[in-house]
Amino acid sequence: MIIAYAAPGYFDLATRKIEEVAVVESPDKKTCQIVLRSNQRKRFKGFKLTDYPRINIYCDITFYPSHQTGKYIPRPTFIKVDEKLNTKETPKQKVRIDLDDSATAENFWRVLEFLLQFKHLVDVGKFEHAYAVTKADAYFVEFESKDQADKVKALIELFKKANLSDVEIETVLRENRELSLKHFHRLLTEDDSWREYKRKYEDELKGQGEEAVWHHFFKKHHWFLGLNIDIRFIRDLISEGNVGVANTTGRGSPSVDLLGLSDYTTLIELKTPKTEIFTTTRKPSARANTWSFSPEFIDGISQCLGQKFDWDTSHKSKDLVLNTQVLDQNRYRTVDPKSIFIIGNRRKELPLSSSNVDVLTKRDTFERFRRNSRNVEIITFDELYERAYFILHNRKLDENLREILE
Repeated sequence: MIIAYAAPGYFDLATRKIEEVAVVESPDKKTCQIVLRSNQRKRFKGFKLTDYPRINIYCDITFYPSHQTGKYIPRPTFIKVDEKLNTKETPKQKVRIDLDDSATAENFWRVLEFLLQFKHLVDVGKFEHAYAVTKADAYFVEFESKDQADKVKALIELFKKANLSDVEIETVLRENRELSLKHFHRLLTEDDSWREYKRKYEDELKGQGEEAVWHHFFKKHHWFLGLNIDIRFIRDLISEGNVGVANTTGRGSPSVDLLGLSDYTTLIELKTPKTEIFTTTRKPSARANTWSFSPEFIDGISQCLGQKFDWDTSHKSKDLVLNTQVLDQNRYRTVDPKSIFIIGNRRKELPLSSSNVDVLTKRDTFERFRRNSRNVEIITFDELYERAYFILHNRKLDENLREILE
C-alpha cells in the first residue's frame, strides 16, 4: 500500500478542515503567523494542497509589513515536494505548478478565502479588487449582454490573448457553423420549428410569419448566403433595403428582403421552404410537357425583376447604409444588379427518387426556366442547405439525409 507523506510544518488540507487554523500577529509585531485555533503555539508554514503518493503541492505563506496600510502582505509560494520530503527544484527554469484537478483547485481557493477572513491584519486590497471567484458561466452571461460590436471586440481580444493558431480558430468557427447548419436542418425539416425560433427571437424579428424567421436566420448566419449563392463572396447583408423611389405621397418605394454586399451589390428575395413552386393541378392552358407555376412563384419573379430595375435606376441617389454607417458606393458598386430568389423545397415538392410523370414534367419545367433566367438566379432552400453541407464537410449529403429532406 502506498502512503501519502506530508512535510512537517504544513497544515494538511486533504485531511483537515481549514476552520481549525487562524492568522494572528506575531508577538514582535513584525509579521503574521498561521496558528492552530485550539493551540496558538502550534504554527504552520503554509498549506499542503494535494494528497498524492509521490509528489505533492504545498503553499508557503510569508507575511511582510506594508508601510502604506500598516497591515501585512501575504506572499504565497508554491512548491512541489516528493515522497522523501525533498523540494523539487529546477535551477534557472520556470517550474509549472498545475492545479489541474478539482480537489486541488478547491483547496487553492480555500486558502485565498481563508486569508480574506483576516482583513484586519492581512492586506488583501489589491487581490480582492483584481480577482473574484465566480460561477463557471459568469463570463458567458456577461458576454451575452454585450451588443454585437462589443462581442466582436471581446472575441478578437480573447483570440489574441489565447494566442490561438489558424487551425484552432478554424475549429471554433467550424463548430459554430456545424451548430447553425443543424438549426437550418431543423427549420427545413420540422414543421413547427420556425414557431420555436420565432418565440426565441421575437423581439428581433420584423414581421410575424415564417418568412420573417428565415429573414432573421439568414441575416444572423449570412455565411449560408455569402458562400453559396454568388461566385463573389457576400461580405455583409443589409436587411430590408429600400431600393426604389417613393411617389409624391411618400409611398411606393419597394424594399428587398436582403441586400448583399461584395464588390457589387446583390438583391436577395426570400419566400419559405413551404412555398409551392408549381400549382397542384396542371392548368388546361399549360403547353405540352410543361406545368403551371404557382402564383407565389410568378409574383416572386416579378418582384425580383421590379426590385432589380428600381435599384439599378435609383441607387446613385440613395445612401447605402449598413449599421448606421454610410458606405462608399465607389467601393460597393451597382452594375446590372444580380437578383437571387430563394423559394420552396425542391426535394420535397419534386423528389429526385420519383418516376411519376407529373413530377418529372415539373422538374424539367423548373430546370428549363432556371437555365433561361438571365436576370434572376433561382435556388431552393434544400439546395442552399446541401451546398452549405458540402462546404462544411467537403462531401455530398448521404442518402439518409436526402431522404429526410424529401
